Amino acid sequence: MDSFSSVDLDQEDEVPLRQVDWHELEPIHKHDTELKKQREEVKAQILYDEKGYSKEGGEGDGY
Repeated sequence: MDSFSSVDLDQEDEVPLRQVDWHELEPIHKHDTELKKQREEVKAQILYDEKGYSKEGGEGDGY
């Protein structure tokens, strides 16, 4: 049986949002973007090393 109920999901939708200036969000956005890029590079390297996939943009990457 699920540990979440529909009440939990409804409360999740009730998170108050507020508008903020871009200069407050920009450093967070840049950090998140860099982390995502690093994760994708690690994932691509693992797929290349262990599974034989070609690297993004590498030979054999086209359709």
